[in-house]
Amino acid sequence: MNAGSLDRKIVIQQQTTTRDDFGGQNITWVTYKTVWANVRYKTQRAKESNESDQLTATRVVEFRIRTLDAPLVDEAMRVSFDSGLYDIEQIQLFGRNQDTLLITNLKV
Repeated sequence: MNAGSLDRKIVIQQQTTTRDDFGGQNITWVTYKTVWANVRYKTQRAKESNESDQLTATRVVEFRIRTLDAPLVDEAMRVSFDSGLYDIEQIQLFGRNQDTLLITNLKV
């Protein structure tokens, strides 16, 4: 991949759980890595949620980054970009594991 095409800065976040003073769990998102990426917007699609039986629109966005050293990015993480939070749905590796494609959904 041409380094010049990695022109957007994204933040990959991972979920952490902490305990409060009363023994309850607090779930927060912390920065895992900040990296340069190539961003491609895909078409919007409608998706029905099983929890609320509602039709919600999602936008598929692909973030192509250089493959990170271990530990690798996984589907439990998310991407923060341009004031949006994107759930990672799928990860693909390319070119002898040099590039990683993060296929994400932004709930609209």
